[in-house]
Amino acid sequence: MSPTAANDLLACPYRLAWRLDPRFKSLRRPSPWSSLGVVAHAVTEDVAKGLLGDATCLEEARALVETSWSKHEAEAQAQLGARWTPSLPPPPAEWPGYHLVRARTIRRALREFGSTRSAGASASAPIVETSFEATDIGLSGRPDRVEGAPGDRCVVDLKTGLSQEGPTDS
Repeated sequence: MSPTAANDLLACPYRLAWRLDPRFKSLRRPSPWSSLGVVAHAVTEDVAKGLLGDATCLEEARALVETSWSKHEAEAQAQLGARWTPSLPPPPAEWPGYHLVRARTIRRALREFGSTRSAGASASAPIVETSFEATDIGLSGRPDRVEGAPGDRCVVDLKTGLSQEGPTDS
């Protein structure tokens, strides 16, 4: 069971059952909100995997991030279009929170570019979107990022939604 599934189970067992039941998979489709999150996560993952490694200045880094954003946005728009047939989804610029999430994602990427350049080769690369499993306690998950030096790791959950609140007790 993943932490997300555990939270769904606590919030609404029926929602979890519906999400996990393969008979209802055809009824699920991406939304503009989820597509925007997918794009933001994909760009952040590209950056963590070295997208900005060849950039020599901030302008080059920004161009690389914006190209990555455009590529993932086009893929998400195509997926929305395919899954929403015969309806037409809104264009990305009309997705709720699009401009704010795009600006935050680019700003986060450029901050990482700046911190990576100042840290130099001694910086420890983050572990990105990797599945982990603790079989002894039956817990698994795929954190957005695990950062820090070995022995001093920190799990980072990227939030791309409009509301940027802290963690809740649940």
